[in-house]
Amino acid sequence: SSAPSASAYPTLVVGSASWVLLYLALMPLDGVLIKQLVMCSGLSPWGLVLYNNVCAAIPGAVFSVLLEVGRPAQAEAMSR
Repeated sequence: SSAPSASAYPTLVVGSASWVLLYLALMPLDGVLIKQLVMCSGLSPWGLVLYNNVCAAIPGAVFSVLLEVGRPAQAEAMSR
């Protein structure tokens, strides 16, 4: 059995192509902008690591609470 052709899912192909083009346009811009900000920040290498980890931990903690704890009873059980 072969995989379905792209013509079977025309909206998926159009949506996917637009996301690919958006990614290809924005990632170099993002890379240059982030590199410029990091180079001008004056942080030490360890400071950059700490900054990166804090930036990842805050939304990680928020989404863990929002998505992993569905009911208040579960939150109470986790806090004990």
